[in-house]
Amino acid sequence: MRDLLDRSNEIAARQMGQKRGIRFRRYERWGGWPIKAYGDSLDADNPPDFRTWKEAYDWIREQ
Repeated sequence: MRDLLDRSNEIAARQMGQKRGIRFRRYERWGGWPIKAYGDSLDADNPPDFRTWKEAYDWIREQ
């Protein structure tokens, strides 16, 4: 069930990000912060990192 919710958050975050010019990349081999946000519409020099897709989804909703 957890995998289903995580996949749902991933799909939603990617769809919302696509509309805003932000993409997400998942790194399987990194331990702490495996999800990175990147794209031309990000103003920061250091793009945000997330541990879970729920964190990424919540962040993109606030943008």
